[in-house]
Amino acid sequence: MKFLRDFLLEPAPAPRRTRAATPPPAPAPHRDAGFEPPVAALMPAAPAGADSGVAAAAAAPEVAVLAPPGRVAVLGAATALLLARRRRAATGLVVVWAPGLALPSAGSAPASRAARRLVAVLDGRGLEARAAGRLATVVLPDDPVHAAAAGARAVAASQGSPVVLALGGRAAPFDSLLSAQDRVLVVVPADADPPLTELALGGLRDVARDARVCTATPTAAARALLATGLAVPASVRHCVWPALDGLGP
Repeated sequence: MKFLRDFLLEPAPAPRRTRAATPPPAPAPHRDAGFEPPVAALMPAAPAGADSGVAAAAAAPEVAVLAPPGRVAVLGAATALLLARRRRAATGLVVVWAPGLALPSAGSAPASRAARRLVAVLDGRGLEARAAGRLATVVLPDDPVHAAAAGARAVAASQGSPVVLALGGRAAPFDSLLSAQDRVLVVVPADADPPLTELALGGLRDVARDARVCTATPTAAARALLATGLAVPASVRHCVWPALDGLGP
């Protein structure tokens, strides 16, 4: 329950005032010190005459997953793999913020060529990234302000791959990123308190365009399989897949 309690304590009110004063649709946001523009402002516009394949890549879905810190990386990986499957994409990108979490320097399975290419792009942006299977994973710094800025850079460098922002809690600096997501999933364990879960979901509705709750508790075997970046075990797929309805063909 600590995850949900921490979730309800954030964010502080000040960033909401900043967001209201700077509407996301503004075509050229003012880059004041400390201001993090909406993710959409960082995404390159499709050139005139771009073909439908490029347009489809630009429209790849972005989903945020909020889950307990110890599970958020594997649940983010599951969501990214399922989004890539829905979109028939070669790779998916997971951007993880879980203070204190250190991912292995190498994946537990050989990485696909597409995942390696994406990691090379991310490394070039100064981001800590690794590839495993069909996934590229970025680990954000612990400080939420620096993490949100790095997360925006990672999303901008996704090259049309489906993106999952996996947060081990809610912090105010991430609100501009959350507001840009196509969907926000709050993933809770099966024994989560329903009223507390509903309060957590309600707290997102002033930020997220589409917030939903799903229940998943990955076993050790499921976590090991997800770490390969190759497949999603049925026990997790059955929970997360329905929450992604409408985000792919």
